[in-house]
Amino acid sequence: MDKELRKFRHDINNHFLCMQELLKQEKLSDLKLYFQDLSNGYSQSEKLYSSGNVIIDSILNYNITHLCSSYVNPVVYGKLPEIVTVSSMDLCTIFSNMLSNAIKGANLLSEKNDMTIRFQTGNKFFAICVTNRTIPAWKREEMIKKESDRNHGHGFKKIQETTEKYIGKFEQTEDTETGIFMMQVYLPL
Repeated sequence: MDKELRKFRHDINNHFLCMQELLKQEKLSDLKLYFQDLSNGYSQSEKLYSSGNVIIDSILNYNITHLCSSYVNPVVYGKLPEIVTVSSMDLCTIFSNMLSNAIKGANLLSEKNDMTIRFQTGNKFFAICVTNRTIPAWKREEMIKKESDRNHGHGFKKIQETTEKYIGKFEQTEDTETGIFMMQVYLPL
């Protein structure tokens, strides 16, 4: 799974350049075919989860299908309304980073564990909450130092910055005794 993700990241900028050129030259039918080929190469045939939002669903279904280890049991609750107050790109940034971090954390355990994704809607805000169990913080820090991952922490910063852009709220908590990690965002409707 990691190899596939690295291959995708390696190629995606070139794909964007090609699609941008097709759009610039107004070759819309060629662009549509290119996009379909790209989508088919990186998507699954069956939709497993439905939140009611196409952006969230595409991230949710791809990541759960392709990135979760066999030990992770994803549980999804709730639905989202049509979201017009947050751009699709920003919604993607927030949710993909939340889910990616949760999956990475949950995958560190070599035992069965639940990862919960909850969508809630209020009168003025909607919330996305992702909860997972992971190894203790001190052990994660040791692993990060060994890997010398230059990208560590950028996802949290992107979630926070993008949420603040919409005057939303981002929370993260960790229970060091149980190993439960929770990220939650509140965004306006």
